[in-house]
Amino acid sequence: MDSDTCIRFTIHDAGGNGLCCTDGIGSYRLWYDGFLVRSNYKFDSTESMWMGCPSCEPGPGERQIRVYINPDRYPAEISWNLMNGNGDTLSKGKTFGDTLCVPATGCLRF
Repeated sequence: MDSDTCIRFTIHDAGGNGLCCTDGIGSYRLWYDGFLVRSNYKFDSTESMWMGCPSCEPGPGERQIRVYINPDRYPAEISWNLMNGNGDTLSKGKTFGDTLCVPATGCLRF
């Protein structure tokens, strides 16, 4: 994939309750460039995420953050996760980081 490619993943649920709860327990996993970058089952009617972008333009209700890792001599030992307050993974990666658009409200855990 071209290094300038910017992809926005959006999932919609017409029922407004994600993939969980009263009608069975489902989930999704989103892989990008060999890494699991998002997995979730709890969301309202829609959820979006930017991937592979040198930067992202935050949409309504989002903010932009940048994860930058300056590794030591053992970069293969480095990995990171960004989770919301419910423990759902928003993004994860290796070594160097990424620029992400995340929800503007709520807690984030790095």
